[in-house]
Amino acid sequence: MFWAVLSAKAQDNIVFDKTLHNFGTIEESAGEVSHTFHYTNKGTEPFVIIDVIKTCGCTKSIFSKEPLLSGKSDSLTVFYDPKDRPGRIIKPIRLRTNQGFLLLEIDGNVNPRPRTIEENYPFIVGGGVLLNGLGVTSLQVPRNGSNSTKIGVANSSNSVSAYVSIDSLLLPKGVKATVLNTKLDPRTKTEIVFTVEGEVYGEFSYQIPLTINGKLTSEKVAIAGAVVDNFGSWSDKKKLDAPKAKFETHFIRAGKVEVNKTEKFSITITNQGREPLEFRGVRSSDNIAIEMPKTAIAAGATKTINFSYTPFQQGYDSQWIRFIVNDPRNPNPEVRLVAEVM
Repeated sequence: MFWAVLSAKAQDNIVFDKTLHNFGTIEESAGEVSHTFHYTNKGTEPFVIIDVIKTCGCTKSIFSKEPLLSGKSDSLTVFYDPKDRPGRIIKPIRLRTNQGFLLLEIDGNVNPRPRTIEENYPFIVGGGVLLNGLGVTSLQVPRNGSNSTKIGVANSSNSVSAYVSIDSLLLPKGVKATVLNTKLDPRTKTEIVFTVEGEVYGEFSYQIPLTINGKLTSEKVAIAGAVVDNFGSWSDKKKLDAPKAKFETHFIRAGKVEVNKTEKFSITITNQGREPLEFRGVRSSDNIAIEMPKTAIAAGATKTINFSYTPFQQGYDSQWIRFIVNDPRNPNPEVRLVAEVM
């Protein structure tokens, strides 16, 4: 860690007027800001800044690489660009010098500039209509209950109204969709509310078409997630005693494997809760074969679940396994496997 290798020698010899500068509140619309740090070489040896290590493209610096003799002073100017970075500023400025590492910091807060409709709704679906997202991928729906999510819609036209609707006949079973305002005047916005009912445990993934100005769009809204236990109906005691799934790892590095050759792997899960951990479902990507465990994991017990992986194409490969369990903290945990297929 960088914090562990700060040079005591450099900190003792090089004295800054301050090591932390607070910009206070700045306006994103005002553009780049800067601060100049002044420092003096109190040591006996020349001092040289070799490099300033940036943590992102939002900062840059101007400094001299000439040796600073004992007793002499110099300065370093740090610039910060707040564009598209509203909110808190916390940035370390790491100096690599001939006497070791030094650390300066800048902080503050950026007031966001007003965003245009095009910035807030970047996805084009046709007819001047824009969306703030193309879907929701982690909606948790209680079994025998329902859950809703929203997608923002805007009309980017300056002069023409747009009409947005969803054909109920094209909706999957158990899914409802309501456009809060089907007529969008120029430069106005609305929302589409999607409600998914949970009948049986399992994952779902729906592609829902929109109708814009009377025509179906090729772009679809994705609504995906899982039907899990109805944790909202649980008592406080039941939640306190609930099972807790602890995976040995959520990331399996398979290393180098041969194409079309099946390899065996395993997942180890410990139940750190007070009640049995039950499996409601398991789903995996195409290259993985796994069966849902038939028995629960007792409180304090550990289970190893075996699965096989068969890669079909050379190159870097990433596969996944997702479980549905009665753990209210994480009812839809995922394990990912990566491999280099030879």
